[in-house]
This record gives sequence, C-alpha cells and structure tokens, in this order.
Amino acid sequence: MVKPSREGRSRSRNRSRSRSKSRSGERYRSESPPQRNARRRYRRKSPGRAQARQSVQEKAAQHSQEHDAVVLKMAETIKSKVEEMMASEAIQQRIQLRLKEERAALEDKMTKQLEDEKAKLIERKRQEQEERQRKQLELEKILEDNRRLVDDAQKKAAADKEQRETARYAEAVQTDSRPRPMGIKLVAD
Repeated sequence: MVKPSREGRSRSRNRSRSRSKSRSGERYRSESPPQRNARRRYRRKSPGRAQARQSVQEKAAQHSQEHDAVVLKMAETIKSKVEEMMASEAIQQRIQLRLKEERAALEDKMTKQLEDEKAKLIERKRQEQEERQRKQLELEKILEDNRRLVDDAQKKAAADKEQRETARYAEAVQTDSRPRPMGIKLVAD
C-alpha cells in the first residue's frame, strides 16, 4: 500500500478548509473569530429553541398522561362490563353447563383410561399364568424324561447283571461237569 505524500494530504485539508470558510458565510467575515463563536453560541442557546424543546417535552408528558388516563378508563370500563356480564343469570347458566360438560368429558376420559389399564393388567396376568403353566409343563416333561432314563438305565443294569450271572453259571457248569449232591461237602483225599 502506497502512502500519499504529505503535500497531497495538506492540499486536501487546505481545500476543505477553504471551502468551509467560503460556505460559512460572507457576512461574518469582517468579524473576528471570537465574535463569530460568540454569535454561534448565542444561536445555540437561544431561548426560543429551549422553549420549543420544553414545549415538545411538555406535550409528550401531557400526551403520556392522557394515554394513561384513557388506558385506565378503558380498563375500568372493561372490568365493570365483565362484572355485569358475570352477574347475569344467562352467563351463570352457561358457565354451569360448560362445567357439567367438562366434568362429564373428564369422567369419560378417566373411565376409558381405567378400563385400558384394567385390560392391560388382565392381559399381563394372563401372560404370567401362561408362562407359569408352560414352565410347569416343561418341568414335568424334564422329570418324565429323567424317570424314563432312570428306568431304562435300571432295566439295562438288571439285564447286564442277569446276563453276567447267566454267563457265570454257564461257565461254572462247563468247568464242573460232575454233579454234586446238595448240602454235602466233599473233602479232598
């Protein structure tokens, strides 16, 4: 970025100053600067402007007071009309009718909600009962299977024992082919 030279800046300042002097008015050129400033201050502090400002402020305050008064009066009027309407028999009947309708609707809603909750509770109890029955059936089936397995195991064990005894007896018969009298012991010679 190139900075402009000082000459360029001073020239533009001089131009703006010279323009402002020419525009400030020719009639006060003969006066010295303090006199011009005094005249400006006098113009700024003129009593007419202060009075105009004060007048505007007073009007605004008066308008605000009037507005507040109107609002207050409207509120009082509305309040009195509402009290008058509320005191009438027709309005009281309408209110009672509306209350009755709302109570009936609320009772219907509560009844429906209670019925729904009751149906859900009954369904849950039914499901729990079915679950208990299912578990009981499974347990009985397991016990029956266990009894059957035990019976099968006992039958197999008995058959195995009988088969062993039969085999032992057959073996004993083959090894001892002589008949032995019962109850008599032979003593070895």
